[in-house]
Amino acid sequence: MNNSEAKPNLKKWLINYKSHNILVTNWWHWISFKGSADLYIDDVHYDQNTDTLPDISKPFLSARSISSEIDTINVYYAGFFTVKISIQINGENIYQDRLNFFDKLALKS
Repeated sequence: MNNSEAKPNLKKWLINYKSHNILVTNWWHWISFKGSADLYIDDVHYDQNTDTLPDISKPFLSARSISSEIDTINVYYAGFFTVKISIQINGENIYQDRLNFFDKLALKS
């Protein structure tokens, strides 16, 4: 079984922050409604979430006390047609996918 069969609809975000590599992955299966979101920092797995739908009012993934540069990291999920993320480190937004009209409308509901 190849990786696309094991993790269908896999999407990855790789963000560099100071001396760290942050990797967020997300995959889901349309028929079984199963999937996973994962947070890696410098190739170390810090968090996983298998919820089907995100609660947009709180982080979908998070970790604490990573290094002297990263005290807290929070990853928020949103998106209407595709998954969009935003990443906060130590309370500062360091990355955000661009939201389209439908994404913004869904966030207001």
